[in-house]
Amino acid sequence: MSFTSTPGHRLRGALRKTVVAFVLAGFALTALAVSAVAATPPAVPANAPHITFGVQPALRSEPDSTRADFSYSATPGARINDYIAVRNYALAPITLQTYAGDAFNGPTGAFDVLRRGQKSKDLGAWISLTRPSVTIPGRSFVIIPFRIQLPANALPGDHDAGIVAAIITQELRSNRNKVAVEERVGARVRIRVSGPLKPELSVRQLKTAYTGSLTPLGSGRAKVTYEIVNTGNVVLSTTQRVEVHALIGGTKQAPALPAVTSLLPGSSARETVTVNGVTPGIKVRATVVLDPKSSSTEPVTGLVEVRKSASTWAVPWTFLGLIVLLLLLFVALRLWLRRRSRKRAAVLPEQPRELVGAGVKGVGGPRATAAPIDLRDAPSIEVDVRDPASENVIDLLGKEAPEADPPDGGSPPPANPTRK
Repeated sequence: MSFTSTPGHRLRGALRKTVVAFVLAGFALTALAVSAVAATPPAVPANAPHITFGVQPALRSEPDSTRADFSYSATPGARINDYIAVRNYALAPITLQTYAGDAFNGPTGAFDVLRRGQKSKDLGAWISLTRPSVTIPGRSFVIIPFRIQLPANALPGDHDAGIVAAIITQELRSNRNKVAVEERVGARVRIRVSGPLKPELSVRQLKTAYTGSLTPLGSGRAKVTYEIVNTGNVVLSTTQRVEVHALIGGTKQAPALPAVTSLLPGSSARETVTVNGVTPGIKVRATVVLDPKSSSTEPVTGLVEVRKSASTWAVPWTFLGLIVLLLLLFVALRLWLRRRSRKRAAVLPEQPRELVGAGVKGVGGPRATAAPIDLRDAPSIEVDVRDPASENVIDLLGKEAPEADPPDGGSPPPANPTRK
């Protein structure tokens, strides 16, 4: 391996060595379908013998078992020359296509490389392979030289790509159309360009949704979704934890979450977490906590913990519905009892009443408490009633009226006056 610097620039850094036996793949084996068989390189029939192949860093004449991937430190404008070994583990010879592409993180944060035909804009475009395809004898390997030419305006920080070896096979689909399927393996390439480093992670699109329980006093679950974005220029890894705090009921921790590794600058990873046993405390708040770390052995300063929260309503609808139902039943019962009482009063017959003095007595007893009046105990009342036929005084108590002189020698009053 050799390094050559362009005028005015100095190549910095040293080759990082690790004790790793052999790397079959720098990233996961991926099957890719292409649109038409005619537009792809010659394909191997699908019923061909099983093929196994791999790639790894190499020296000029042999594979290099001391490196797991290609990792460099360089200045803008630098040129790097290196080698990659492509191995064939099968007995029959195979022909592989080789190319380089920009790296990115998939939706789950997995490392991946652009497909064939997709245009690279960063490190993938800086890599040039001397052989776009190679035929490898059985149980053998081929060393392919490649060059990395950094542009003079390369931005500081980490740049990632992959060098891929792929084989094309044909498959016959159910509609009798033939398609080409690409199987590929690759080795990771990383360059840290000198300059100011900015390690930074952010939490975006944080959302919280609460689902309650049918039990009035039961707890529910909170579903938290968010996106971890590398907004800096350094590849970072991070641990993550999620906690949900209810206004009534305290805080619940989410189950242990896996760490996000090798999040590339500008890439993101989507996460979904469910926290059970959350009390419907009117409102709940979900908090995401990230603890970023450098993904390389080179020290990075300025790493800080990241926290972000989002709230949502967690109304205990089942409990409130039960309270409203009990209130409605209570009001309905009161109305029914009042209506029943009125109906009974309307069908009762009117009872005869007896006048006893000043009191009125009915079926249920006297309605007035005044005592009966005995006229016999009343004082005597004399009514002077002049009878046109007689001038005698009528005594209501049966007393005889005092005798009076008859006017002008008239006859005396009768011996027995009228009594009442």
